[in-house]
This record gives sequence, structure tokens and C-alpha cells, in this order.
Amino acid sequence: WLIHVMVNSRHDSQQLLRGMLIALAPFDFSVFHFDARSPADETALRYSRQRWFAEARVVHRGFVRGTGCILEALQTTVGWMLGQRRGVYSHLWKLDSDLDLSLLDLAAFRALVAHRAPFLSQP
Repeated sequence: WLIHVMVNSRHDSQQLLRGMLIALAPFDFSVFHFDARSPADETALRYSRQRWFAEARVVHRGFVRGTGCILEALQTTVGWMLGQRRGVYSHLWKLDSDLDLSLLDLAAFRALVAHRAPFLSQP
């Protein structure tokens, strides 16, 4: 599975992403920075400088090329997923950056996804 999440550079967004990376440690992440145009932007560097981010399973990062909307973010991630990583991931799990995972039953969610077999899922 590949988890896709959109983030901004605010401290609360960083802390929410950190919580997701910890709670969902077995999964790979694609992080789309909707307030940065490249890894060299100060807003993106706020993540890169964090040890927890550098050590996480962030396998792909996307940056604004146009509007920074969700459609652009998904096009960027799906394009990477079906291009460079074709066949590596069976599912793309789109998470909202402010999702509270404390109420999520991960085993039940994964069983539901396995039964329904969607390509894109969001709890």
C-alpha cells in the first residue's frame, strides 16, 4: 500500500503527519507539499530538516506545479506510482492530513479494502 497525504508547512500539520507516520509505520508514504514548488523551498525544508521525517518511509514527495489542488496532487502521485513504481503498490490510500487515527480500526479497514478491492480508498 502507498499512503498519499497532502501537507502544508504549519507546525500542527507537521505534528499530524508525524503521528500518521508513527501509527502507520509499516506503510510507504507519498507526501504532497501544497505550499512548496520544490524540495529546496523553505516550506518543504521545514520537513526535510526534521529527523523523524528523514527516517520515515516517505518514498515520494510531490510539489506544486500548477494550482496545488487535490487533483494535481493525485495526478502527481498516481503518475509516479504507475510509472516508476508500476506493480509495487496494490492500493493508494488517500488520507486527509488532519485525520485522527485513534478511532481507526486498521485491521477492519484493510479487510474491507481487501473485500471490496478499490484502487483508491479513503476512510
